Amino acid sequence: MILQYVLVVGLCFLLLDAAVLSWNASRLRRAGVIVFAFWSVSLKAPFAMAAFGGLEWWLRGPDVWYVDLYYWIFLAYHLLALVVYPPLLIAGGLRALWKTYARAHGDPVGAAAPDPAAKKPGSGVKDRSSAIATISRRGLLVSGGAGILAATPAVGGLLWGLHMHLDPALPEVTRLALKLDHLHDDLKGFRICQISDLHVGVQVHTRSLERIATMILEQRPDLLVVTGDIVDTNNYFLKHTANFLARLASRIPYGLWAVTGNHDYFHDGPGLVRYLSRGGLRFLQNRAAYVGRGRGRLRLAGVDSPFGAGVSAGDQKNRTAHETVVRNYVGQMNLNAIPEPTVLLMHDPADFPYLLDQNVDLVLSGHTHGGQFDWHSRSAVHPVAGEFYRGLYSVDGRRLYVNRGTASWLKTRINTPAEITMIELE
Repeated sequence: MILQYVLVVGLCFLLLDAAVLSWNASRLRRAGVIVFAFWSVSLKAPFAMAAFGGLEWWLRGPDVWYVDLYYWIFLAYHLLALVVYPPLLIAGGLRALWKTYARAHGDPVGAAAPDPAAKKPGSGVKDRSSAIATISRRGLLVSGGAGILAATPAVGGLLWGLHMHLDPALPEVTRLALKLDHLHDDLKGFRICQISDLHVGVQVHTRSLERIATMILEQRPDLLVVTGDIVDTNNYFLKHTANFLARLASRIPYGLWAVTGNHDYFHDGPGLVRYLSRGGLRFLQNRAAYVGRGRGRLRLAGVDSPFGAGVSAGDQKNRTAHETVVRNYVGQMNLNAIPEPTVLLMHDPADFPYLLDQNVDLVLSGHTHGGQFDWHSRSAVHPVAGEFYRGLYSVDGRRLYVNRGTASWLKTRINTPAEITMIELE
């Protein structure tokens, strides 16, 4: 679904650029038209092709600085276009309406003032009044478009530089020691590694995944869990994800376990589950499984993303349906039948309140990216990220840990570094 939105937005920008060209082609030299068109199309085409499953080199280059720079130039163009084009379009529309009103009422307001230097019979001076009117009427968009294209490299380079300065290249490792009720002594010291929100795709490259895999293996976990948003928008990138997971699976003794996130359903959620399951990633889709060491037994449970059922909590209309779906998913596991140590995986921490009546010791979530941009103000983060947006929470004896995300979606973060979470059970 999101792919169609991306395509529509991209086409809208292309059509807008085409309109600027066609409207003002008579005012630009042929070379200017060619440069304008080439710059506009070449800026959009690589990103669109990569997002929809092309440009294999995008993910395989030995260095990816040029890809990051391109991304920021691409983003800068669209940010500038969103800032500049709408006011120019509104100004042009208001000007046209005012002139139409003035002409309809016989009001000379808005008409071009006579130019003393305008052409007189036999003077040899060209009439510039119509040209002046044309410039003021049509020059708005072409001036704005030229300004956007001229400013894009500089703004993109500035954003890239800020990104390199503010966003660390590697995630941080957060270590926790958590006590679980009824945990057998044989499971004490059991180490769970949590990663979340990899968003493998155009913005997260193979080289980034290799670094993350190295960091995970250095922690020597007993078990790895992935709490959703494994890919970003396209299942084309599953092969890169599978290679990353295969490197981990051979070195983590108690396996790799996962739940889906909303992004995993943007393209083909069931296809994603089937593909990655063949490579050894075990999905907990509204079911529980058991991990044993010695005489100890740990119950792992997982809740599928409600996005797969076509509902989200994004608007008031869907909140009731969203809650119904989540409670139904949780009810399928019958967690209250036997009191035993339980760790539950669930992508969206906003659904944590629906688990407070369940026999669950610890819930592991992601989704929020820790707020993505945190200006050291709770009020600035809360409206977007929600009540539970990063770190450890405890409500009515139930604990929740929200991972900040292990990769840098949207290419940058502020005061919310990416994270690998290491949890040692006590």
